[in-house]
Amino acid sequence: ELLPNTTLSIGMALDAMDEDRQGYENFVLNNNTPQYGVKGNLRRDEKNTLWNIDPYIQASW
Repeated sequence: ELLPNTTLSIGMALDAMDEDRQGYENFVLNNNTPQYGVKGNLRRDEKNTLWNIDPYIQASW
């Protein structure tokens, strides 16, 4: 044995995420007066995609 009483782990962690997000104004204007609590104009329209690869080596002795 090269290293007695030693445990070695080798691996790879993979993660991925897709996200669609939309945000709306919380009001509309009627005759230049805001009416609150009503779904208004779209202010955010996002599509996010991410991924991650993490190789690792872990030893315990």
